[in-house]
Amino acid sequence: AGESLVLLSPGIPAPAFPQSDEIREALGGREHDKAADLLTAMDLSDLPGPTVGPHAFVTAWSLVRADRAGEAASFLSRMEASEDIPQDYMALTQAEIHLANNDPIKAAQALESVPADSPLHGRAMLVRAQSLQDAGRTRDATDVFEALVARADPAEGSAKALWALAKKRGLNNPRSASHLSRLWAHYPTTSEGKSAQTALQNQGFQPSDAERLSRARAWMGAGAWRTVIRFLEPNKSSFSAVDPVHCEFAYILG
Repeated sequence: AGESLVLLSPGIPAPAFPQSDEIREALGGREHDKAADLLTAMDLSDLPGPTVGPHAFVTAWSLVRADRAGEAASFLSRMEASEDIPQDYMALTQAEIHLANNDPIKAAQALESVPADSPLHGRAMLVRAQSLQDAGRTRDATDVFEALVARADPAEGSAKALWALAKKRGLNNPRSASHLSRLWAHYPTTSEGKSAQTALQNQGFQPSDAERLSRARAWMGAGAWRTVIRFLEPNKSSFSAVDPVHCEFAYILG
């Protein structure tokens, strides 16, 4: 088989290494268990020297995503010896392996330098917060969650961070309402957003038009058009032609 770039979520290419069509298809289809099995079965003597590290990285990445992070530890040294792996991907994979092997301090340290503009930043900071919590550093974990929710919605990782902070304040505590309402408005398709809806109902939540519009946009982004229609249709008669938000409601409904 010839060399091919391995595409990894969220889409940046990892270094090339020789792979079969079966491996390439499993990786491209996010069949992590299958990819991990195929990659671990490869004969390393068939790999050109510079590609051993990238192979170890992609194998470890696949094992972590197959919920088999404990098996990935044996690939760490070869992965870390490579200079061809993107730093943020390396750091996240190191951290997830350390966390799975009950070393939360090393996991948190691995993620200290993941830049805010990395496409992996949200996930990396969630793993860092979990690592800090497991290490007993609750205040530091909370600081990481606070930094995540300080970003504009929607953003990767914010749903879990908002939910963690809301639970910390108490789901029946009015002080959690701002976090819960953001979950309701911007993350309705997530498990956290659905749980927030239940918590808000217990608080007597009444969404603003702007929040309702954000919720509709989130559903549209997920392709849930029927849900959007069912959500907006009952209030159609109250839409005002001079209200920009109501105009967008009317536009969505057609």
